[in-house]
Amino acid sequence: MSTFKSFIYAAVLFGALICSVQDAVAQGTDSASAVAAAKKRGHLIVGVKYDFPPFGFVDEKRQVVGFEVDLARELAASLLGSRDAIELVEVSGPNRIPFLGTGKVDLVIATLSITPERAKTISFSEPFYTGGYTIMVGKDRADIKGLA
Repeated sequence: MSTFKSFIYAAVLFGALICSVQDAVAQGTDSASAVAAAKKRGHLIVGVKYDFPPFGFVDEKRQVVGFEVDLARELAASLLGSRDAIELVEVSGPNRIPFLGTGKVDLVIATLSITPERAKTISFSEPFYTGGYTIMVGKDRADIKGLA
């Protein structure tokens, strides 16, 4: 997929993310109470990874940047009127869901796959990025033809 198509795809899915958060506000769900709390405090608290370029990482200026950070800032702009109405909290694989459950963060934007088990305890937006995985082997490995 070209960079431009990837960008358009991400933009459309980000629109779905914003719509799902705004829908949660309209329906009065837990997500809505997180948004209400963010509005009252004046900023969103968003869990992002600091070690997963290009999604979230610390740049040479010691700033947290990346695709998911940009999504978080756009969400803050949409909900609170400013891209800077945000507090970023570093999350990792093991602590993302507990941080949501304990209220340490309002939401997480950090490469988290949707699974039935996770859906029992947290709510998901529409996916904003879908990646593909491949298995690579040396060209001399003619004996490997597939996964089975």
